[in-house]
Amino acid sequence: MKNRFFVWGMTCLLGLSMLSCDKVKEDLDILIKADDLIRYSVMVQVNEATGEIPEDLSISVVGEDADYVYDIAGNKELAISGGLITLGVHPKHEPVEGDPVRFSVKISGPDYVSMIVPVRIDKNQFSQIKELKIVNASTPPPTVAVAKEEAALASDGTPAEPITVSSPTNAVTNEVTSVTVPASTQFLNAAGTPVVGSSVSMSVVNYNTKSSETATLFPGGKLNATNVKGPENKNISAFFMPAGFASINFDVNGTAIKKFSQPINVAIEIDPQYKLLASNTTIKEGDKIAIWSYSEDTGDWQYEKEGTVSTANGKLLVPFTTDHLTVYSIAEYVETTDCTSPTAVFSASWLKQDTQPMTLEIWNEDLSKKLSSETIVVSDGLEVVLNDLPAFAVRYKVLSQGAEIASGSIADPCSGGQVNIILPAPAVPLVGITLSLTVKCPDKGTVIPPDFYLYYKNAGAPDTEYKLLGIVKQGKLSTTLLEVGKRYDFKAIYGDRKKFIGNHLIDKTDMSTTVGVNDNLGSVVPDQNRAILIEECSKL
Repeated sequence: MKNRFFVWGMTCLLGLSMLSCDKVKEDLDILIKADDLIRYSVMVQVNEATGEIPEDLSISVVGEDADYVYDIAGNKELAISGGLITLGVHPKHEPVEGDPVRFSVKISGPDYVSMIVPVRIDKNQFSQIKELKIVNASTPPPTVAVAKEEAALASDGTPAEPITVSSPTNAVTNEVTSVTVPASTQFLNAAGTPVVGSSVSMSVVNYNTKSSETATLFPGGKLNATNVKGPENKNISAFFMPAGFASINFDVNGTAIKKFSQPINVAIEIDPQYKLLASNTTIKEGDKIAIWSYSEDTGDWQYEKEGTVSTANGKLLVPFTTDHLTVYSIAEYVETTDCTSPTAVFSASWLKQDTQPMTLEIWNEDLSKKLSSETIVVSDGLEVVLNDLPAFAVRYKVLSQGAEIASGSIADPCSGGQVNIILPAPAVPLVGITLSLTVKCPDKGTVIPPDFYLYYKNAGAPDTEYKLLGIVKQGKLSTTLLEVGKRYDFKAIYGDRKKFIGNHLIDKTDMSTTVGVNDNLGSVVPDQNRAILIEECSKL
């Protein structure tokens, strides 16, 4: 499959050689465009909730269009490198109007709380960026509290007496989730078969819903979901407003426990400042609120029952019983099944032909809760469909390098239409830097590398400082984020290849270059590089 998409050439780092190939034509790779090219891509960036770059993560793709998803280099076997992977859609299965490509990304790893994140790609949405936060259960952030305990079982594999496990509190998170398993309860696997062992390992992960990280840590990585089984078992799309949520996992002899022979007791303490959507009043004892479950296997939401807010030890909580384990959320919702998404149009004439990654945040109307956040590579006139908005008024903020530069309201996010976002010019005019790379093939003319995502940081800065520079499209990237006279480190990840250029000087505004077989192709294995280039050019 890979060979159908791309021909591997040689020299210059995935297009990073565009940063002046006179200096970096050294044992680096470039990709040369073939006839069948992945045009639709999703760059997935995974960081720990603490900001660290996770290692040893596993990734897979599931869902209705999963068979047509590859990494950007055409590989079906997926691997995350440095917390990054770019996924692409088979060119013969691209989205069409009214029929987007849909799949889910499953990510897990040793001691990480697994996650499954839905992805939707609409027609003409050629690139998008998914920034995901994954929780390391051993070193969680203060907004996440984790309990890990083990309890002995009787000879028949059931508790001789009730077992209780509760998440801890800390300076930031005061809410607790507790689980109690009655004596003589049989532990069952997903198929309902009893699992017998001498002990049970228990994990409870409780999330602070007052945190600005709520939307990114919520199951699915966002508050909106399209795969929801609502009240009356009706299939709907919904936007959730959680007052509390927790992930509960049990394990016996290495087998995940999914069910129980009798109901167990769960109590999730909720945010005492949570405001009810209908009345905008603070939640209180006696109020009713829905209990939802989320399948970490399928990414589906299920309405469980209505819960009643109670008090215990001066705290608000929602107690309930269940016979199965999963992620549970105490949340209100608004249905978004019939919503029509608006389109944001960015006006930034000062960018000229340049681009700049910016952050688009969505907040509730009184700016008390951040509902979503995404990175968008902005250009003048860019149009972005604002999917996943709720059916109530919201506010947006646009941030450039952490500073808010524009804001506004969307009164009815479900009515479609156009949202015009004007980005004011900075006080000091920015200088654009053009990076461009093409490859000369004998008797073939000039060939352009396929698109990829490029990262940068100040030379010598820690790896955690890498930020998105932009998307190299048709071998070219124009950006306002680099400065002439400064040195940078660059990183590109393409398929399973990760490439770097360190301490590179930007010495002019036009860093364009073309590479051919008669050029200087490095001092380490130039003859090998030249032979590879000639061979691969012959395949075009």
